Amino acid sequence: MKSEDLGTQAFEDLILKGVRQSQGAGVVNEYWYSPDLSIYLIRKHEDAMWKIALTVTHIDRSEPDPSKFIVPSSYKVVDGTTTPSQAKQIPGQPGVYAVGGAVSTPQVTHSANPQFTDEARRAKFGGICVVGLVVDANGMPQDVHVVKPLGRGLDQKAVEAVQKYRFKPAMYEGHAVPVEVDIQVEFKIY
Repeated sequence: MKSEDLGTQAFEDLILKGVRQSQGAGVVNEYWYSPDLSIYLIRKHEDAMWKIALTVTHIDRSEPDPSKFIVPSSYKVVDGTTTPSQAKQIPGQPGVYAVGGAVSTPQVTHSANPQFTDEARRAKFGGICVVGLVVDANGMPQDVHVVKPLGRGLDQKAVEAVQKYRFKPAMYEGHAVPVEVDIQVEFKIY
């Protein structure tokens, strides 16, 4: 690609900086940028099949009419927060929530690297084991179990690593709540 500086030009009381980029097969792109507005005001493209130019014109830098931002009286303004009945709880686990809506995702504050088994190391075997757990209201992992096994003893090593994790707990309506999550534990051979 060949790039050519086109210098500057005045356009609707603004100074634009231009550049032309040429590629093989007659493809040419031209860009005129306004540093004052931080946007491209003119863009041109030309190749064997077509030619197009896009130009932003009639630029009005004054404040918009405030009446354009008034909510019509026929509109109803509602509070979009989730009500307690809309927070999804996990069936069979009373008090455990699903992440989403007004229930935030817990954040990992400490993780532990999983250890390889001798069998997996000798076979140069790696991959991803998916581990499910409940992050309680104190950010501690509970009920850690394998959701998608990997084999060769790595599933147990993944569970052992996740049991050492610590979290900033999930929040719902300003309170820490237990949530069910899955974590992908990756075993990499370097």
